[in-house]
Amino acid sequence: MRLLLAAALLVATPAFAIQPAPQAADEIIEGPGDQLTLRQEVVLDTDLDTAWSMFTTGEGAATWMAPVAEVDLRPGGAIRTNYDPAAAIGDPGTTELRIVNFAPKRILTLQADLSEVEADWLTDAIRAEADSFYNVITFDALGPGRTRIVSWGTGYRDDPDYRTMLGFFVRANRWTFEQLAAAVEPTPEVDALKAMAPLVGSCWRGQFSGGAAYDIMCVETMPGSHLRSRHIVRGAASDYRGETVYFRDPEAGIARFHYYTSLGAFSDGDIMLAEDGTLLFENIRHRTAEGSILDIYGTGRFDEEGRWVATTSIYADGAWPEPSTIVMKRIDCENWDAVEAGCD
Repeated sequence: MRLLLAAALLVATPAFAIQPAPQAADEIIEGPGDQLTLRQEVVLDTDLDTAWSMFTTGEGAATWMAPVAEVDLRPGGAIRTNYDPAAAIGDPGTTELRIVNFAPKRILTLQADLSEVEADWLTDAIRAEADSFYNVITFDALGPGRTRIVSWGTGYRDDPDYRTMLGFFVRANRWTFEQLAAAVEPTPEVDALKAMAPLVGSCWRGQFSGGAAYDIMCVETMPGSHLRSRHIVRGAASDYRGETVYFRDPEAGIARFHYYTSLGAFSDGDIMLAEDGTLLFENIRHRTAEGSILDIYGTGRFDEEGRWVATTSIYADGAWPEPSTIVMKRIDCENWDAVEAGCD
């Protein structure tokens, strides 16, 4: 029933799609031998060009790294900053991150200059290995006005001194990402609800794989330019219903939704529109009637034949499994009342 429920959620939104949380958990990854890698992530409410410029231009870096910043973007160049707004680059207190290499708007590899750093975690043994520490930063556009940044800290070892150093950077990098997110001015709203227009005023049917269960969904407008979809799963042991309301959040500048089910479960989240027209339902957690929480990832789009194609994957055991797919076709049911009366 759990898998069937998740598949039903997929079409109830009409494509119940969840991206990883904007502030994903910090992760320490074990490598060959005693190697450790620190992975940290942030999702910014801005476009890829802006996110990239916040790391690679002095003007952008000064919005969050330090009030005084200078960037020489080239292999062998550097990001140099000073936390004293009255100081100049080169004055006492200037810090430097060496630019090892980069691929425009994709990847930026940095190395800190630790020669002038004094810290409890910076032992003589660690200082001697300073040339082996790198920070690889990747940039990934999630659609208009949405960018994922992942930081990969390499060179750590599974050793007590290195673990102390690692703990420092887990906290320091997370604080840095928080400063970055706070400095971002969200990209103006992309009207994701307009992309749902072909669904409105019609009912749709899709067959779940691996069984007799199928889903019927009808989408309609509501007062205030909101949308509503209602759906019912038939062919299972008992019918399962759900209702979703889609609306614009003017304060956040994005579209959002609330979803409720006949089983007592509910969900809420954001709606984004990818550059290729795919709808993304992000930052969502589905809460069951028993109190457990499901994180789900998925997409929704129209294919060349005008069918609604939705995919979904339930996060489990630290990974996103291969998504399942359901294809919804328009059917000759006049409205939701006709569906309730048996039309499918």
